Amino acid sequence: MAEIAHLYKVAAEFASTLRSLPAPCAGEKRKRDLMIRRLAYVSRPRPGMSLVEIPRIVAAVRTRNDAAGISGLLLFTGQDFAQLIEGPPQAVADLWARIRADPRHHDIVVFHDERAPTRWFNDSRVGFPSDAGIIAQVEAWRSSRGAPDAGRSAELHRLLAGVDAL
Repeated sequence: MAEIAHLYKVAAEFASTLRSLPAPCAGEKRKRDLMIRRLAYVSRPRPGMSLVEIPRIVAAVRTRNDAAGISGLLLFTGQDFAQLIEGPPQAVADLWARIRADPRHHDIVVFHDERAPTRWFNDSRVGFPSDAGIIAQVEAWRSSRGAPDAGRSAELHRLLAGVDAL
């Protein structure tokens, strides 16, 4: 029980830190691409990684992603990262290569990879969901491999838009 209370305290501190980060300055300078790549994955942070590192990483990555035309949503459940990245296909491929090579991620599983005419997000966002259903869905994405279909894509969009609204 004490571990759960500690996790909630850490989660609240993490969420507070993320809210204090400056908002990305994307917006008007990001052009709509004819066809973007949308990729979603789950990963686990390396064992022993301090939660204090996450806001610093997010702040540094936002600037680089904005310059590359990358948008999306990063969730951290306390155990798993789930991230959707979207943007110009080459920029997403370059970012994906950096993520796969980053020793802070392990147990990486891609569960969604598609080309699309429009973005779901116009900037980069971060969330720390506390809803048990969302946390369970993030864990379920580990076994959700294969080519996305319209129904699965719509469900992913609905869920991420709901998390983003929290």
